[in-house]
Amino acid sequence: MHAIRILSLAALIAFLGCGPAAPKVAKVSGTVKFDGAPLAKGEIMFSPATGAVPAMAPITDGKYQVEARAGKNRVEIRAMRLAKNAPKNTGGPGSESAGRDENYIPDRYNDNSSLSAEVPESGSNAIDFDLKK
Repeated sequence: MHAIRILSLAALIAFLGCGPAAPKVAKVSGTVKFDGAPLAKGEIMFSPATGAVPAMAPITDGKYQVEARAGKNRVEIRAMRLAKNAPKNTGGPGSESAGRDENYIPDRYNDNSSLSAEVPESGSNAIDFDLKK
């Protein structure tokens, strides 16, 4: 009877330890150029094809580093600048940047992105992007 309890407990422990494996995540770094020059400041997002939570990172002086899920990812890149036709600051609360910034990276690289990247589980994970107007 004691042996049956021990075997049952061992089986239960083994069963509980066999849950789904944690998703594989890998460090990815690279450069982002816009019209041949390093993107001064922006953000990059890797969205897994599985629909899981995306990974985001800042882009500074054309470089980024992020931990993204291994596998196929949709990539979005954005960069903001002062809008050409920005309204003048009225001086009221919250008016400092309201309606003044615009994303100057074309939609085909963000909202309607055609960019993708295959993130390997190991090895060299350098992925560069060269965007055009």
